[in-house]
Amino acid sequence: MCDDKIVCIIPMAGRGSRAKAIFGNKPKYKMKIGCRSFLEYSMITLSKIENAQYIFICQKQELDIEFIEKCCRKHGIEDFKIITLKKLTDGQATTVFNAISQSTIRDEKVLIFNVDTYIPNLIVPETLYKFDGWISSFYTDIGDRWSFVKFNNNQILTSVEEKTKISNFGCTGVYYFSSYNIFKEIYIKYSSDIKKKYGETYISPMYKYMISSGKSVLVTQDENVIFLDDITGIDKKQIL
Repeated sequence: MCDDKIVCIIPMAGRGSRAKAIFGNKPKYKMKIGCRSFLEYSMITLSKIENAQYIFICQKQELDIEFIEKCCRKHGIEDFKIITLKKLTDGQATTVFNAISQSTIRDEKVLIFNVDTYIPNLIVPETLYKFDGWISSFYTDIGDRWSFVKFNNNQILTSVEEKTKISNFGCTGVYYFSSYNIFKEIYIKYSSDIKKKYGETYISPMYKYMISSGKSVLVTQDENVIFLDDITGIDKKQIL
């Protein structure tokens, strides 16, 4: 993998309704399974990404700076920034766009990851620098609550759909863009179309516009993907 810095963006500013129904009315990033918080599980997932800067996005009323800083110290994260939003947005893409507009991020490589997912052995491609984007996927033959991808024999994305099962490979929530400007340009141009079609500004449909413009997006397959807000599907031996 290229040595250029990757900005790891962890949005924590959603409603979190499904998780709150299970874990109680607290910020999702502070919810715990075993001895670790959701935020810690996301940090462990991304620990294989070297030379990373972290940006944590949360609602102003849910901000606990001490909690976030303690998690960062525990996991050796020194380069990080916390950005707060004053209100809920219409989706994760808007959350990222609004938050990064408050930062100095311009053309850096960015990786967006959900705070409610744990991938113990995330595959970070050595050839990531060759691609305009990257999506991590997992095999599933049940359910349709994820984004789903199709890819060719070279692992290059050919199609992506939100909440429509076009294949047995769902998205884990790891979304990489080789430049924030790519994300920004697509958001500005197409976010209203995405909102109109899906009801909110999901990130995965943005890759449709990337590949339609000739950009290459790599798809990897990860095993043992744990969705922390789906307690019925969790084997606690995997995470304790």
